[in-house]
Amino acid sequence: MTVSIAPADFTIAAVGARWGAHPVDALATTESRWRFGLWAPDIAEAALLLGGATIPAEPAGDGWWQVETQADPGMSYLWRLDGRDRPDPAARVQAGDVHGPSLLTDFRALSAASAASAADRDWQGIAWGNAVIYELHLGTFTPTGTLAAAIRELPRLKSLG
Repeated sequence: MTVSIAPADFTIAAVGARWGAHPVDALATTESRWRFGLWAPDIAEAALLLGGATIPAEPAGDGWWQVETQADPGMSYLWRLDGRDRPDPAARVQAGDVHGPSLLTDFRALSAASAASAADRDWQGIAWGNAVIYELHLGTFTPTGTLAAAIRELPRLKSLG
C-alpha cells in the first residue's frame, strides 16, 4: 500500500478532489457537513472512521478518494485503507500523537474569534530581515522532549543569531 503526500491545500480541478478535511457549509448551521479527501492511488478500498461509523469512500478519479458527511468540529477520525487504520496525512490537528486519530478543526471559527482580539489586530509582525526560521524536533531537542522545555531554550537559540 502506498499513500502519497501532497500539500494540504492541493486541489485537482478535474475531479474537484481536495486533500484533507474541510467544512462544506457556512458557520453556525444546525448541521455541519464536512468533505474528506485523500490521494492514495495504490489502494483498492478506502473508508472513513468517524463517530463510531465506517463510511465507505468514493473513488473520485486519478487516485483520489472522497467522503462527504455530517460531522462536528472536535470529532476524531481515521482513514481505513485496505483494512489498515491510518490518521489523515493532511490533518492539521491530531488527538495525542501522529499515529492517533485526526481531529476536525474549523479554522474559520478560530479566525473569527482571533479577529476580535485587539492584540492580534495591532500586531505588525517583524521584518523578514529580522526573522529566523529554525526547524527542530521536539522529541529530541531537549532531554525531556516537551514544548515547555523547548520554549525555555528560545533565548539560547536567539543568541545563535
